[in-house]
Amino acid sequence: MPQLPNDTRWISNFALFDTFVLNRPKYLQLLEESIHNKEKLVSPEVQRILNSTDIITEAKEIRIRLKTIVEFLEMLERDSANVADALHVWISLREDPVFINYRSSIVARMKTSVKDFFYVAYAFQPLYQGNFKINNPIFWQFQ
Repeated sequence: MPQLPNDTRWISNFALFDTFVLNRPKYLQLLEESIHNKEKLVSPEVQRILNSTDIITEAKEIRIRLKTIVEFLEMLERDSANVADALHVWISLREDPVFINYRSSIVARMKTSVKDFFYVAYAFQPLYQGNFKINNPIFWQFQ
């Protein structure tokens, strides 16, 4: 029997975190009603997760990072995407304060993925002229 593909992609991960963060107040309301009515509709483990400020804080931070990644992936999935766009994404990720804890990993991947001609394409792409000046040391820092 034919089956539709169920690809797990960055966007589905973002949707999962987005749904959890946005719906958490409703989950807490249902939990409170369940406790008030002395019903055991929610397991103690799920209660712990829903009541955890650490988990919601981490979920919000992951959601922010995933949103950025999803936006970049959507840009790179366009038919008009080119190597200048790819370098723009690498530079943007590298310089984004949200990814500061991952900077060394981003730089390592960037070094193995980006070729010299990406920099030339980026320098001549009118869309990115002025974003990261080629005479700026940050532009060349990890080349």
